[in-house]
Amino acid sequence: ENFVFFPLHVQPELAVSPLGGHFEEQLEAIRLVARYLPSGWKIIVKEHPDQSVYWHRPSGFYKNLSQVSDVDFVGPNFSVNELLKVCRAVITISSSIGRQAIITGRPVGLLGSTWWSAAPGVFKVSTGKEMQKMFAQLKYWEPPAREELDRYVKNLQSSTFSAVHYGQPAGMNREKLAEVKS
Repeated sequence: ENFVFFPLHVQPELAVSPLGGHFEEQLEAIRLVARYLPSGWKIIVKEHPDQSVYWHRPSGFYKNLSQVSDVDFVGPNFSVNELLKVCRAVITISSSIGRQAIITGRPVGLLGSTWWSAAPGVFKVSTGKEMQKMFAQLKYWEPPAREELDRYVKNLQSSTFSAVHYGQPAGMNREKLAEVKS
């Protein structure tokens, strides 16, 4: 079966807002994908396994999502690697699963911003017209040559540096976060 894989992001999160730009509302992003999806294709949506650890989705999110045509769900613990083996593409706002897709030779429809947006196999999509163009090209997709990916990684390594980014501590959950805020 032809399908694209849309991994949901934990929300709220930097990967969606502000990096998602006008795609910070994931339901609307999936509706856009569905509007331009080729006939006979599906969108497989997978919830992020950490979503319920920090916050719950807004009331009605899953019900509204289930009403989008051609959307099916897999559980949050379903293997990402299995989905990557058989999907036609990953469509993401800025998920690290997009980076995994690139490494495995799968194309990525990137709706937001991320450091790997210029990698071979990434379609930067911000409009319906660009979505339509991406789907037309996916019908004849051939993965980039290994040399092209290696060249991209080498160029990336030569133009970046290592740093530490401090964020939310590991193990932080809703209760601990409430303690910190009080």
